[in-house]
Amino acid sequence: MGEESRPSLSPGEVAARLIESAREQILSTYAERLASLGNSVAGDAHALEQSLANAGQIISDVVSSLRRGRVHVADDYRLIARGIGVTRARDGVHPKESLEAASAFFQTALSAMAQLIEPGPESLNQYVLVTLALEESLNLRVRESVSSYTGFLLQQVRRAQVAERRRIARDLHDRVGNTVSVAHRQLELYEMYRTSQPTKANAKVEAAQRAIQESMGNLRTVASDLHAPDPVQNLEKALRAYLNSASVEGVEIDLVVNGDEAWAPTTVLDETLLIVREAVANALRYASASVIAVDIEITPDTLRALVEDDGCGFDAGRVPAGRHGVGLKSMVERAELLDGAVRVNTRLGIGTLVEFRVPLKGRPDDRAG
Repeated sequence: MGEESRPSLSPGEVAARLIESAREQILSTYAERLASLGNSVAGDAHALEQSLANAGQIISDVVSSLRRGRVHVADDYRLIARGIGVTRARDGVHPKESLEAASAFFQTALSAMAQLIEPGPESLNQYVLVTLALEESLNLRVRESVSSYTGFLLQQVRRAQVAERRRIARDLHDRVGNTVSVAHRQLELYEMYRTSQPTKANAKVEAAQRAIQESMGNLRTVASDLHAPDPVQNLEKALRAYLNSASVEGVEIDLVVNGDEAWAPTTVLDETLLIVREAVANALRYASASVIAVDIEITPDTLRALVEDDGCGFDAGRVPAGRHGVGLKSMVERAELLDGAVRVNTRLGIGTLVEFRVPLKGRPDDRAG
């Protein structure tokens, strides 16, 4: 009995098998083409790995299309295309580089696949199908990548906008709100002394006027945002000036600063001033304290500030809206921007301790000159 004849393969299956067998060669030629173009994808191992994986899926789409006799793109293209878009947006790869890489693959793949199609009655149809499948698979992936690329950038813009709003809120609260609060307290004291001690009352009005003028200056700076506020030249001097303007009858405020301020960059001194001011302001507003102690220690490695009062304290787990909450949040955010931390210890009827700590070691000096 003669050997049974094997069923002949369809032209589409023959072309599909030939292209499948040439997969590694096509991918290798594609990588070489990217390198010869000087495309940035070729110089990044992870980006090149992504591109080759994406190209491999496109080859599979062409093979599948030849076997089906119509264009077919597998549904899993979205995952890798999105990953490519996000990665290139994050790494700052210009879209031109991605489009050049896509064009390079189309040309490389089409040239190689055209040579693998065997001459015959179906060769033209197969060539057209291969071209359409390449184009469709590439187009879908480019669209998905562009969508995720722009989505990532828009998300970064939104994050930047949120961060800017928070910065403005902190500056309004700490730079403007604080001085307005000082002015308000001085005017309250003016009312108390207006009849009984006119001289003292007039001094409180003058203090309120100075605070309002400072507040107006700070507001103009925040509103225009054309330049940063003048940096703190001397932290101890700036704090004493604030404590003198914010002083309240019957409250003793002690300030001790140890260490060399030159060890701390001006950005750290600026934020320390605002954090300590806010902690003192909270104690004056809410604590009903008789003593507020401010202790700042500066070493080459660390700046540590303590603000402690003997007031009524509060329940840290139940901070009323508009009271403590905004100020505490502002202090925490400012500390985190410096890779530091704020810790608050408080007990009802005992008092409150606010501790701010920021590392200085390895931080560049931002002083001019």
